[in-house]
Amino acid sequence: MSQEHFQASNWYKGINLVERIISSSFKEYTHEFNADLAQKKIQQWRSQPPFNSDIDSYFSQRLGIDNLNEAQLFYVLGESIESIKARSLNPPKWLIEFKKAFCRSDITNVQCLLPSKLQLNQSDTGFLYVIEPLLSQALEQLQQGIKTLVEQESNCIRSINRGSAKNKK
Repeated sequence: MSQEHFQASNWYKGINLVERIISSSFKEYTHEFNADLAQKKIQQWRSQPPFNSDIDSYFSQRLGIDNLNEAQLFYVLGESIESIKARSLNPPKWLIEFKKAFCRSDITNVQCLLPSKLQLNQSDTGFLYVIEPLLSQALEQLQQGIKTLVEQESNCIRSINRGSAKNKK
């Protein structure tokens, strides 16, 4: 997958509310905005339990968790994806990691990591080829973490041994 695929605005549909809030200033509205879309999304929020109860405070409490009021939520929900991308200084961290995983050329064959019983049945494991870059990246991170732990343990043991040797003298 080429790096250009990760430049599309559509990736920003995946950012969560907190990420949208962080990248927004709320000071001055200068971005493309769809009030009908915002109203529709607010109604979707309010139709979900527990927000659809008679107690309006649940909705306010939920917004308060993110230091947000309803007017700010309205603004965030009605902003276009293109505007969100345009005002984001950097891509979301998850998108950067996703891009790293899918733009690698040294991807491990995940099929070789499966038990032989599963390797034979392609219909059950075929989906792994789609996420193989992510699995390969996770495996590499796991191996690096294990290596770090082994090095730390070795350093601790050496330190203990040096301390024991000094105490014997």
